[in-house]
Amino acid sequence: MEDTVIYDSDHFSIFSNRVVQGDFTAVANNSQHISSDYPTLTSDAATKSWELKEAIDQFPAYKSDHILVDALYNLSLEELLKDIRKDNTFMAGDLWNGVWTRDISYSILLSLAIIEPEIAKKSLRYKVTRERIVQDTGTGGSWPVSSDRVTWALAAWEIYVVTGNEPWLREAYTIIKNTVEDDIKTVYSPDTGLFYGESSFLDWREQSYPAWMTSVDIFSSINLGTNAVHYRTYNILAEMASTLGEPSAHFVSMAASLKEKMNRLLWMKDKGYYSQYLYGTKLYAQSPRSEHLGEALSILFGIADDLQGKEIMRKVPVVPFGIPSFFPSIPDVKPYHNNGIWPFVEAYWGWAAAQTGNENAIVHAMAGIIRPAALFLTNKENLVAETGDHKGTILNSDRQLWSVAGYLSQVYRIFFGMVFTPEGLSFRPAVPAAFKGSHVLSRLRYREAVLHITLTGHGNRINKIDLDGKEIKTAFIDANMKGEHVLTITMDNNVFQSAIQVEEHYFSPPCPVLKRDGNSIYWNVVENAHHYNVYVNNQIIEDHHDHRLAIDPDSLYACYQVEAVSPQGIKSFLSEPLSIYGERFVHLFKPGKTKEKLPSGDQSNPSPSYVIISTTENTVLEFLIEIPEAGFYFINFRFANGNGPVNTGTKCAIRSLLVKETYIGAVVFPQMGEDENYTFHYSNSFMIYLEEGETLVKIVYQAFNANMDQETNEAFIDHLRLIKTEKLEII
Repeated sequence: MEDTVIYDSDHFSIFSNRVVQGDFTAVANNSQHISSDYPTLTSDAATKSWELKEAIDQFPAYKSDHILVDALYNLSLEELLKDIRKDNTFMAGDLWNGVWTRDISYSILLSLAIIEPEIAKKSLRYKVTRERIVQDTGTGGSWPVSSDRVTWALAAWEIYVVTGNEPWLREAYTIIKNTVEDDIKTVYSPDTGLFYGESSFLDWREQSYPAWMTSVDIFSSINLGTNAVHYRTYNILAEMASTLGEPSAHFVSMAASLKEKMNRLLWMKDKGYYSQYLYGTKLYAQSPRSEHLGEALSILFGIADDLQGKEIMRKVPVVPFGIPSFFPSIPDVKPYHNNGIWPFVEAYWGWAAAQTGNENAIVHAMAGIIRPAALFLTNKENLVAETGDHKGTILNSDRQLWSVAGYLSQVYRIFFGMVFTPEGLSFRPAVPAAFKGSHVLSRLRYREAVLHITLTGHGNRINKIDLDGKEIKTAFIDANMKGEHVLTITMDNNVFQSAIQVEEHYFSPPCPVLKRDGNSIYWNVVENAHHYNVYVNNQIIEDHHDHRLAIDPDSLYACYQVEAVSPQGIKSFLSEPLSIYGERFVHLFKPGKTKEKLPSGDQSNPSPSYVIISTTENTVLEFLIEIPEAGFYFINFRFANGNGPVNTGTKCAIRSLLVKETYIGAVVFPQMGEDENYTFHYSNSFMIYLEEGETLVKIVYQAFNANMDQETNEAFIDHLRLIKTEKLEII
């Protein structure tokens, strides 16, 4: 067992005040209380102490000149042991006993593949069915509203490059390939060339989306982090296929296309970072918020080039207590993802900062991980961004798996700069001057070798490398190396500081509510709004200080939205889109081959002819429709799905849309509330060109429409809706 280290709150009292300002050296070496303008913690940190009680000898031992960092490293290893379930899989945390796809995957990539590859592998296998990755329960009944299950691929590849296990490579390749084949048919947007779905990890809808967005709208959104994961998955598939002697060109091409589309549609040149997501109902707009996991992944995965990566690190706003999930926060939503700091996001941010060579960003991210771990003597799930305290968050777990993995990753990924490839292990250290001195990592098991590594100095340039007492040119361990070896890395003591954008925490203005009143639209007064921007079909038409605007109620389709802008220029979310069109441009059709139209007026009640679709009933549902005039139309379906709540479950209904036997895409009928089988909503829509005359439309249950429940995949269908439109730019 390691030497016992005991810390009480006296050692941490000054930590809460100074580390938020980035002065880690003062924290580590100064025992005097330092006053601060930051809020006093309301938690019970002062009553806690920690002492190592578990044997952690099976893990790499770490010792440095920074005793607090060492102690918390050992605490994190002990917490990792507690996060291993009896079946030898990883639980998500003290309050979360289940095995969660994204939690284990992000944790394995951060650090757990390095030190627990077999348990990591078993955990990933736990999240596979039908040789496909399982999406966690989530918004609207899980996949495809939540569509980040391919985080599994990030972890699977990391296990392979760490272990070199070829049977695992073949197994994982088959699972990932099957999964993306279903995803490309269901969650790929031909209009944007990107993937639909909820923000990766931000899976509590009101926490990160405007209140008006339903599960249907969240499915239709295009998120930065989720697309970064899909991009990396295609690169991984290409590497896997090449290694296995399988065709890889398609995967390479798809990855290149995703990268180009992300940079074209999500990059905000005026801000110097990527948009949080594209959102809307039929047309897309960029959310100007930053989404920090997605920004970090875009750097780590090479979506952002070197110049973009450096710009992201300089310009993305961070707050004094760390890196929030996204920024600015949403008003009147309690802290969790919103107004929240998640240590694992900080870990990815710090890793990305090391890759871009931004010393200040590394220190800020690491301080945001070390400070709360020291104060609360556990790796908390999340913290309130305003206060840095865990008190005030809606939910919070101790020893959260990805927070544990995030703490350990600071040692492996930043200080020692470990990069694993099929060929071997490289070291690209990034040691801020605040953490200068000696860092010793011993008992690191890498394939058939055991490494003892000593790192001295600071900086991000290596001055000298010795392997077993002999100088070598590059800090690289060949994958075929065997036995015990001693590696010594001496840093150049260079300074690699760069600017970061630290902002006092703030909220955006509330989202306006837009309504129609005859021949005009109007919206509520938003507190502290300086003015309002009014958009028609995504084009700004005026900046408005009034709250009303005249419209043409008999026009071809027009989509109106309003945003509130504060005196400081901070924008609210866009209001719920208000679609204006003449009644003659909308056509409703009942299921069947009767060509029977419904009245195009108020449809607040379902028609008597609504039908159920399931895996056994109406697996092919036909609509014989009469197109009065050739042109572009929005097409969607009025449905009800009461098979579960909006926020959890796995019973999202999915069908393939065929027009004249041509596959158009997946129609998604999410869970909209427990027992809400007679509360109807409209599905996602498609803009398609239709010829004049009779057209047969089908929604069909096909094998790739299988949801995560595997049994219940049903909804009630009321009617098909067509709305005539001009050909509009989606974004």
